[in-house]
Amino acid sequence: MAVVLLLSSSDQAFHTERCGRNLRNFCMERSKGIFHGGGQGGGSRNSPSFTNPFGPQWVQRRRRLQVSDRDIRHLSCSWHQVVYQRACQQLPSLVVSYFFEQPSSDTGDNSSHHLALNDQGVVVRARRVQGRNHDSVVKLRPVVPNMLPAKIRKSPNLVTEVDAMPGGFVCSAAMKGTVDPSLIRKVVGGGGALHKLYSKEQRAFYADHAGGIDLDSLNVLGPITLLKLKFSPKELGRRMVAEAWFYPDGSRILELSTKCTPSEAFQVAAETKACLTGRGVDLTGEQQTKTSTALKFFSAELTGTTP
Repeated sequence: MAVVLLLSSSDQAFHTERCGRNLRNFCMERSKGIFHGGGQGGGSRNSPSFTNPFGPQWVQRRRRLQVSDRDIRHLSCSWHQVVYQRACQQLPSLVVSYFFEQPSSDTGDNSSHHLALNDQGVVVRARRVQGRNHDSVVKLRPVVPNMLPAKIRKSPNLVTEVDAMPGGFVCSAAMKGTVDPSLIRKVVGGGGALHKLYSKEQRAFYADHAGGIDLDSLNVLGPITLLKLKFSPKELGRRMVAEAWFYPDGSRILELSTKCTPSEAFQVAAETKACLTGRGVDLTGEQQTKTSTALKFFSAELTGTTP
């Protein structure tokens, strides 16, 4: 089991120099077929293609972004203090994430949304990841790991984590799988049954915890676009992950996280706090989970109510 230390910041709490405007435009155009395997330069078989959302040219022959050596991407906090910077040849991975739920508006309150799976602590998701294998996951959150069957706990496809953030922690268990590169786009476009994205083991895991909700009956929520960057601040001496989630209404969430073993949790938490505060990051801001925010937003979009 791993402990994941999280810090999230929402809305205008971060600034991505030079490319922020194009990224926002990119999110608003998510429904225009950007990730259809075509466009300038086409797309490799295992990675989503994108038709020039960042400005640099897509070079068809070499399958890479043509950018200047002097162009630096900055990851910054609310006061524009640089948390980390790296050369643009090491751009963050582009990820397109879909969630699957059974949403409906609660009667008498348009600001409230009922998410059938989320209410039972179940999250069903599939992702298309640039330059990596696409994946699917069935996650339980929260969960008590020792209450899961021994066969499930011993599965090489099960990942258990404790997510710790200012104000609390929660344990999750995720049954993961790899998906054929062309299948996610086909299924979310109505060209196949949802269960085809999940292995027999994942489907059984889902059935045990979904309260009888048929997997193929779920609605597609999304897609949502995010950027994922792995980096190692010198003063911390360990790897961190930054995820910037761009919601279609223009709001954003930036999550900074690092992993450690349970025995290291308190020490790593103290070191990470010192590193981030030294970079000017405010740790007292409101914490929001990126997944629940996405689920509520797309549920409201699907039912025509207020998020």
